[in-house]
Amino acid sequence: MTKLKDKTILITGACAGIGKALLIQGLIQKAKSIIYLDKDLTQVHRLYHEFQPTHCELRGEVVDISNPNEVKEIAQQLAEEDIHIDILFNNAGVMIGKYFHEMQTEEIDLLMDVNAKGSMYVASALLPRMIERKQGHIVNITSIAGLVSCPQMSVYCASKWASTGWSESLRLEMEQLKTNIKVTTVQPGHVNTTMFTGFKSNFLTPTLTAEEVAKQIVKGVGKNKIFVRMPFMNRLSPFIKGILPVRWFDLLIGRGLGIYDSMANFEGNNPLKSKEEKVTN
Repeated sequence: MTKLKDKTILITGACAGIGKALLIQGLIQKAKSIIYLDKDLTQVHRLYHEFQPTHCELRGEVVDISNPNEVKEIAQQLAEEDIHIDILFNNAGVMIGKYFHEMQTEEIDLLMDVNAKGSMYVASALLPRMIERKQGHIVNITSIAGLVSCPQMSVYCASKWASTGWSESLRLEMEQLKTNIKVTTVQPGHVNTTMFTGFKSNFLTPTLTAEEVAKQIVKGVGKNKIFVRMPFMNRLSPFIKGILPVRWFDLLIGRGLGIYDSMANFEGNNPLKSKEEKVTN
């Protein structure tokens, strides 16, 4: 069983949402050390000064996980300091919601680079030392969008399908090689963060808070679960999708639950637009 107590954990995208909630869980459960990565220097400093724990070493590093060189650099720095990561929470992610024909090349690249490749870069940089020690737990926070597709989320879904497929394959590899490295894939539904402003939920797949998602993740990791899915309907999704013909599934999910119309009033927080505004302001 993987517990956070007395562990050194690393969290990507920890300055808001699920990542911040995971950091808080680490503090509550008395982790030995928490290292968090974010590409925004201001946010890294803000988070540190917000908590400043006495029982846990809190360390923020400015790293863009979509840049493999930056990821390798921080991994090398940790190795030189003889810091071993016990639990990796691959949480960083971005969202841009549009019909595919409206997506710009830069937006496609960003979604794939952060949501899919970024997690791979971080795991790749830390995994050799985990294997060497025969100890570690990699927690990849993907999305139910990595299982159930939705209009106006085509590239986001593609990035999450990629991340989910990689995470499951990584688990199988670690088991086949008998490394003792655990891999957990997390697939939450809609979470109440600025990334998904305007997204419409329904009574069977209600909006989740980052705090309850983080608690479920930590609980699942503590039990070495292969998958952690929430809310309850998401746990049934693989079974329902597996037994129903495609058109029946579309009818149930799209018309019955209205999930295919969830993005009709989506506003979100386009990270590329935010970047442009910072440059022009």
